[in-house]
Amino acid sequence: MKNLILVPSFLFYSLVSSSIHAQQEPIFTQVDNTYNFFNPASSGLNYQIQTTALARTQWDKVNGAPESQLINYSMKLKPLHGGIGINYLHETIGFTTYNRVKLNYAYHLAEFQGGELSIGLSAGINNLKITPTWTPPTSATDPTLPVSSYDTRFTSDLGLMYKNEKMSVGLSVTQLNRARYSSGYRDELHTFAYADYLFSLSSEWKLKPQVMISTDFTQVSTVMNVIAILKNKFQFGAGYRSYESIGAMIGWDIFEKYRIRYSYDLSIHSLSSISKGSHEICIGFLLK
Repeated sequence: MKNLILVPSFLFYSLVSSSIHAQQEPIFTQVDNTYNFFNPASSGLNYQIQTTALARTQWDKVNGAPESQLINYSMKLKPLHGGIGINYLHETIGFTTYNRVKLNYAYHLAEFQGGELSIGLSAGINNLKITPTWTPPTSATDPTLPVSSYDTRFTSDLGLMYKNEKMSVGLSVTQLNRARYSSGYRDELHTFAYADYLFSLSSEWKLKPQVMISTDFTQVSTVMNVIAILKNKFQFGAGYRSYESIGAMIGWDIFEKYRIRYSYDLSIHSLSSISKGSHEICIGFLLK
């Protein structure tokens, strides 16, 4: 039985190893709750204080599928002419455990067209741990199987963002130094472009479409969400991730400060027959 388990486990590890080289950054549906992680220029730009915690279960019921937890905090600091932030990511995929800590600084350059332009830089560490457990059919060790490793490397990001009362536009590049690990794994450059716009439909209803496009210069991923907002409190949304999923979300901003939001993504790729979809929940504190 253990030998039978080896086959799908190894195939999944091979799939993840090849895809993670192309899409190393974590996947989240609620992109407006995560851009502090992907773009350091957003620190202190949208809120005086912003902190969110997200947990995502990718491809539920698929053995070894990604599990991601992200905590970020940012605040506006006028003496520094900008904002600062801190991010922590924990992610497991198969036999791989990934931890990342990043510190952000954003310099708010100037007011423009009723909004503010910001440039940001982040610096931190990536920790990659691989702990495979194989049960080969013979006593001989297969040299092609990955072995255990534990590495910590420096990482840095650069971003630019513009924000006014109606819209946000951002562009960032992550993993600038392309660190290499003893396992042969290497951080690849990723570029993220983000935009949203807030439409006022009535005195009570607003509509916010948002899009995030990311690429590692090998493949492109696009996330598109449309969120309806009732009385600045209740959120109802639908979304699409290219080649991956369609989804829905619901949220509540209590007193316009405390956020609770849940999203569900229905898989539309090759794993859709066995995956029960992806779940993502967020809690946050947002102070204007």
